[in-house]
Amino acid sequence: MKFLILYLLIVEYHLINILKIVFLELSFLSLIKNIHLFNILIFPSWFPSKENPLDAIFTKKHVDLISRKNKVAVAFAVESNLLNGIYEIKSEENGNYPIYTCYYRTSRCNLYLYKKIVNFYRKLNAYVKAFKCAMKHLKHVDFIHIHVIGFEAIIPLFYKIFKKIPYYITEHSTIYLRCNSVWSFENMFKRFIVKESLGISAVSNALRDGMRKLRIDHRFFFVIPNIVDELKFQYKQKQKGEIFRFLHISRLDEKAKNTIGILRVFDKIFEQNKNIELHIVGGFPNVISESELYSKKLKSKSNIFFHGVKFNDDIIAYYQKVDVFVMFSNYETQGVVVMEALFCGLPVITTNLLCFKEYLHQGNSIMIDPKDEISLQKVMELVIKQEVEFWTPENIVIDIKEKFASQKIENSFMEFYKIGLSKC
Repeated sequence: MKFLILYLLIVEYHLINILKIVFLELSFLSLIKNIHLFNILIFPSWFPSKENPLDAIFTKKHVDLISRKNKVAVAFAVESNLLNGIYEIKSEENGNYPIYTCYYRTSRCNLYLYKKIVNFYRKLNAYVKAFKCAMKHLKHVDFIHIHVIGFEAIIPLFYKIFKKIPYYITEHSTIYLRCNSVWSFENMFKRFIVKESLGISAVSNALRDGMRKLRIDHRFFFVIPNIVDELKFQYKQKQKGEIFRFLHISRLDEKAKNTIGILRVFDKIFEQNKNIELHIVGGFPNVISESELYSKKLKSKSNIFFHGVKFNDDIIAYYQKVDVFVMFSNYETQGVVVMEALFCGLPVITTNLLCFKEYLHQGNSIMIDPKDEISLQKVMELVIKQEVEFWTPENIVIDIKEKFASQKIENSFMEFYKIGLSKC
């Protein structure tokens, strides 16, 4: 009996010690989970807002990713003519971080020069107001991260010079692919902003090369691509039917996307084959696009479907119900919707742009020259007849995930930050 009591006491002692260790480990893990590596103030030129909920979704996805390991706050300003006063600040919690958006009313004066000056001042002032809110939330700022350089970047520059708060830059804009003026005032300004930063990243090699041609460069110039949520954008097997469906998704800006070119080609194919559909998603809220107006006079209009602007997860089903994604852009920095299509196992038809060559190949795509409607028609007809051998949807997904895994992109950002800070 004595031995049994002694044995139970020993077991109890060890059990208590084990529970203590487990408790300490859980406490430590909880502590680690709440530790943020950096306090980062995000300063975007473009960001989703009530004025345009789909604007720069790619920037927001970058911020979502960065906020996993860092304490983040967003400071943004955008014009709105629906205000009673001149300024209105809105605060919105987005999971891990707050977004401070200052809306400002543009001048109603008809004098051009006066209006430009007033609007520029109001925009800067709106950014300052949002910036101060974000600073107050963070309490301490390790650095600022600019997304797309605009003239409002003089605010981070001011804080760098006078408050010793450094900044990084990420660039998404196609303007560097369309501009040839090395010595324009705008590019000289951007060159100076980049020079004073800790480092800059672009979303593709093509964009980085375009910036370097304009002599906008930095010794720490990373390429960190856009991100696709691989947990949401997934391949879903569908039944083959008689109807062959094409999909196009964009903001329907004709200058960049050439959606009307797709419509013209689709209409010609429709004359010979009525078992095809074209589904178009996107545009701007409460605006009928130029391409939708154009489609109304086509013979194929009954087989062309404009689904309008779709938000967040609503867009995924469109990728999963069609056969091929088609993009006829004149210029792109990376083409997030093309990446999303591949994550859903879709082969794509795109224009032969440098940014697409970084991840497209014969297994997942066919590429043609921009504005070449004859080649687009031939390719679409070949795809309809299934005379093109693409990889299986499963292999398309495996390939794109290897290139653009979110963990790999997150690690790239952390390396980007650490290298810049180590050299400052």
